[in-house]
Amino acid sequence: MTEGTSQVTQQEEGAGGRLPRSLLKIIAVVMLGALMMQLDMTMTNIATRTLVRDFNSPLTTIQWVGTGYLLAMASTVRWLGGRWNVSVPARCG
Repeated sequence: MTEGTSQVTQQEEGAGGRLPRSLLKIIAVVMLGALMMQLDMTMTNIATRTLVRDFNSPLTTIQWVGTGYLLAMASTVRWLGGRWNVSVPARCG
């Protein structure tokens, strides 16, 4: 192996083959957001029975409320992700 090849390999792998710190922070935030979204929908689904009883509404109506909430959250995440994608890559790259 030549000296030039080993330098290129070292640059591609980074310091010891580790991911950059900024990328690890991004991954941690995305994973935390996904966990929070899952917990939130779980709590909403657990509360469905209570909502049906308290509001005296059919189950399908309450399920639509949960679906609407999920769609609102997903569109917000998509919108924020698009705005982040435009402004951040120049700083992380």
